[in-house]
Amino acid sequence: MEKIKLSPVERVYHAFYESKKQRMYFNETRGKVKMSISSLQNALIKMEKSGEIVKYKEMANTFYSLKNKEVTSLNFA
Repeated sequence: MEKIKLSPVERVYHAFYESKKQRMYFNETRGKVKMSISSLQNALIKMEKSGEIVKYKEMANTFYSLKNKEVTSLNFA
């Protein structure tokens, strides 16, 4: 069976789909997408600028939440 290569943004969507969580913090997301810190940061910044993800900054953690969750279920169902 061939392994499908996902783009960094698709990996982030896939991590949210697999975890079934509303919000994920940075390190949790990084553990699921298996990308370097800089690659994940670039993907998250790109998603933030395009309005696909929302960033919640707290005292010790930064959480991310997808804006349109239907896209995730359609792409990976």
